[in-house]
Amino acid sequence: MLISPFSAIPSWEGYEYQGHIALFVVLRKIRDLILYNNDIALNNFILEIEGAEDFSIKNGYRYLTLHQVKSGAIDLDKGDKFSFIISLLQYEAEHGYFHILPSKQLPNDFIQSTSDWIDSLQSDLDKEIKSKDGINEEDYSKYIILEKILPISTKGSKYSIIKYVCELEKYDVCEENVRKAVEHIKSELSIYSEKLKDTGKLIKDDKLMSKFDESFNNDLEIKKSSYVIIKEILNIKKPEWNLLIDDAYLEFLYGQVLLALKNKISQDYIEKTHINKVCHVEFETIFNILMEDFHTNSNSIKYQYFLLWKNILESYDKFPTKNKNVCQCESCSDCANNFKCNLYRQMDTISIIKDNQIHNFLYKLMLKEPKVGKPNNLPDDNLINRLFTNLLKEIELLSFEGNNLIQAQKNGLFFRLTLNSSGESYELQEQLDKEINNSLEDKLLIFENDVLITDQLNEESFMYNGIKTMVFGENEYKELESITTDSIEKIKKNYNKPKVLRLIDRKKAKEELSQ
Repeated sequence: MLISPFSAIPSWEGYEYQGHIALFVVLRKIRDLILYNNDIALNNFILEIEGAEDFSIKNGYRYLTLHQVKSGAIDLDKGDKFSFIISLLQYEAEHGYFHILPSKQLPNDFIQSTSDWIDSLQSDLDKEIKSKDGINEEDYSKYIILEKILPISTKGSKYSIIKYVCELEKYDVCEENVRKAVEHIKSELSIYSEKLKDTGKLIKDDKLMSKFDESFNNDLEIKKSSYVIIKEILNIKKPEWNLLIDDAYLEFLYGQVLLALKNKISQDYIEKTHINKVCHVEFETIFNILMEDFHTNSNSIKYQYFLLWKNILESYDKFPTKNKNVCQCESCSDCANNFKCNLYRQMDTISIIKDNQIHNFLYKLMLKEPKVGKPNNLPDDNLINRLFTNLLKEIELLSFEGNNLIQAQKNGLFFRLTLNSSGESYELQEQLDKEINNSLEDKLLIFENDVLITDQLNEESFMYNGIKTMVFGENEYKELESITTDSIEKIKKNYNKPKVLRLIDRKKAKEELSQ
């Protein structure tokens, strides 16, 4: 073993393109296994994230394929090519794949570059091992300098390989141990050099690695192809669901799998303490999510949140075509002056909210959680258009804040945008009482708001009975203290009192906040 496994999981977690590619490859493999009536083998298959490569497919402990993802330019030097080929050999993988854009071509000199790099390393490893003491810096290249054997070295360089081998063998870095490591490395390089040949000649690149047979320009293309594969899997395993599965359901199901994948990455990164934090996801876990009977309960809370989120994004996407009087372009992204538009600026931030924050954002917008089996209680398209999209367009002061609220501040008052369509104030009163008395929900639902922007209500003094509904414990008080300048005692005193809010409708909001 010469090439150290690596971990870029924190960046991988936020690197959407790579995540979508990995999931696409897994879904395709699941479909192929099922087509060959081999779904029992799903128990053995594993997606490895980072480690040997960007991601890998394993059957038990055996590596099948290593995958490297390049979403832009392909900038690979000889050391990069060497590292990829040697990783394939040392892990005894069947094949290696590069996922690159359709317009890009993969270099065809991986084997030649690896052979040249091995020759160069063998020459470098014959050099005398010395401490840097008494050696001029310009002469360092003539030796193996002990002080340059560091954890952070160029991948594939003699120093990174020596460091990794010393770690594997639990060697301290000293002249004697480095000499032993060097002999080990030279022997292994000789073995790999022979594996690159067939009847004395170098093999072709495609014997070991190639460009993956499907490539994509962006996340959306990958997701659409994944939806097709999910549909194929469901047609095979759950043909009775066929009439119930539409594009929205496939998008929702894909989102559930992707969210589970991200959660597993985060959990493994936090829990593992060793340097190379590798994440393993079993194919069976992904398959079981696909087989979950979401469609029978398509009115589940998760699915309703998904529908609302989708409707909000669609309302934004359709805004230019529905409002030709204020928009000259078909899409906000095509508008040369979009940076001047508050709707564009806010949605540019809102649309990339992390998956685990979307539910909280929507909950705070609605001031309630969806009810199982009651999708008709969700804000409809018209309400979203007039209360959410239009107000973000027309009121510059409204902005999305880090507390997952859309609010504006004016004259020392906080105005909060909601998607509340109550016809009478007592309906909102009952709704808030119910939500805050539910210990599983957010007891700080309307904390630090002075004015709620609703669809229809106008109430100068909306009495919110804090004695009746504010159920605070010490943890809640401490949370409040962390987001205010008040002491816990002052908060206790204030929140034993009823809270008085103003309610204004969308027209009143435009009058007050546009002045």
